[in-house]
Amino acid sequence: MKNAKLTALVLAMTAMFACMMPLPKAIIKPDSQSRNEVILTNELKALLVDTPRPKLVIRVSNPPGNVTEAEKFNAYINLVEKALLTNGFTVRDRALLENLMRSGNADYRTIGEKIDTDLIIDILSLQFDVPNHFTTYLNETTGQKETFRFPDNGVDCPLARLECRVTIVTKGQLGGMFTFYASRCDVQDLEFVVNNGNGTMNWVGNPPNEMFRSLAAPIDTEEIKTFFVNYLAGNLMNQLLEGVNSRLKTVKDLYDAGGFSEAQEIVADLLKKDPRNFILYVDQALLDAHAGDFSKAQQNLEKAVMYADAQYQRAVIYYGTARVYALKDDRTLALSFLRKAFENGLGKLGKFQEIRSAKDLANVSATPEFDVLVNEFEKPALPAKNTKKGKK
Repeated sequence: MKNAKLTALVLAMTAMFACMMPLPKAIIKPDSQSRNEVILTNELKALLVDTPRPKLVIRVSNPPGNVTEAEKFNAYINLVEKALLTNGFTVRDRALLENLMRSGNADYRTIGEKIDTDLIIDILSLQFDVPNHFTTYLNETTGQKETFRFPDNGVDCPLARLECRVTIVTKGQLGGMFTFYASRCDVQDLEFVVNNGNGTMNWVGNPPNEMFRSLAAPIDTEEIKTFFVNYLAGNLMNQLLEGVNSRLKTVKDLYDAGGFSEAQEIVADLLKKDPRNFILYVDQALLDAHAGDFSKAQQNLEKAVMYADAQYQRAVIYYGTARVYALKDDRTLALSFLRKAFENGLGKLGKFQEIRSAKDLANVSATPEFDVLVNEFEKPALPAKNTKKGKK
């Protein structure tokens, strides 16, 4: 009897201390891009190498039948076209293609002559509500992947999905099929608290008495949908630029290994084919700086600014400028431009370790000011308030 009372007391005390301990914070790490399906023919790969920013026209194969939905869908396609234009692609008027298709003159030779395009990109589908339910989460305290204790616990992170078909006009053949995925849980660390004792949870920042059995991070407002259209358009652009991006990766590897002359040959060739690519001018500036020609490096950085439209592009340029000034041993200006890079979103690329170990910044990263600056921007931002469901 005494042992039974002692056991009950121990259990009661354990439960009491468990209640006093802070509940673990968690996030969902879905890695939705691992679901991406990308098929490219050798012909399309060759075209993308020879023509880094091909001329293209967007076609909508199956527009929504409902007038209101069709108008919304058309607005989303306009965003895709705007993103492509902003990044230096030549985008033909899709109304011309639609008129040709309706007139019956739809053979590829006629399309090529009348529209002057390299590719037709058919948007097959654009969705914002593909089911994506999670019963596991990352415990931020332990760093371990865990499973919700109760079967009705979970987090819904619906997927946005863009499906495209690419046709090579000059050959009249299918060049590729792309399907891209993303969710809010991919682009934000949406923290929530898990109470495995009673099977409830809530988003961090909500009142503690608002506990739920399940949570959701839907793509349900026009603002969020617009974000994901641009995000998926970025996926499409990256795929179309794969020929350039793979060679830029080679440039980076050569640069890091000290193969500056080989890197210079590739950059010079790419600049002939893709003279509007701001990254190439940043790479050229760094190669100039290593050669001791800081005047030419400055000229190339100014050219990079001319072709940078988005904020993250300016961040990359400021980071390149900081590296150039570090190579010049001007630590004050190097730190100043590094701050401007962070202020324009460099930290969102999540490359703090790479920045800390960058060889070009060696004489700057050894200073206390560098550590203070990087630590200032490495602090994680608070997650946005999110929709939740399934109240207890």
